Amino acid sequence: MLIWKLSVKQVPTLHGEFVTKYVKGRDFEVVDALARAPLWEQGYDYAHGTGHGVGYALNVHEGPCNFSPKVTRAAEPLKAGILMSVEPGVYLEGRFGIRLENLCLVVPHAPGFLKLETVTLAPFDTRALDLSLMRDDEKDWLNAYHARVLAVLSPLLPPEIVRWLTARCAPV
Repeated sequence: MLIWKLSVKQVPTLHGEFVTKYVKGRDFEVVDALARAPLWEQGYDYAHGTGHGVGYALNVHEGPCNFSPKVTRAAEPLKAGILMSVEPGVYLEGRFGIRLENLCLVVPHAPGFLKLETVTLAPFDTRALDLSLMRDDEKDWLNAYHARVLAVLSPLLPPEIVRWLTARCAPV
């Protein structure tokens, strides 16, 4: 359960306003390290990269961008308009693994800065969260994300699914 809780903390780290403002051209291992920090604090890590470009012609792992400690310099710097996967998680050999994956669009933020805008809209299962492990700004990000999920998806769904989604998107 601790691994799931720590993995959930990685998501707002990458998507939340408080960290996703990047200096254009910044090395990707810095972004990767930000995602791993909650796990590192508890002595865990994962062997895969934190994210990668997603192709428009069904090429899942498309460069030139990725968030990984294994790539010290991308072929091209991060720039607005690139679609990236963001998939932090952890695997415990012989036991289990967790990966929380979203797709994000790189968008302009302020002069000289970029941020990741989440385009995947599905609720996180908050029943598995230990809220005492989450900072207030992480909870705020999760609540804002769930409010967006509910606002965008509700008009497209039948009433019984909207009731389920409303319960899954309740503020923490």
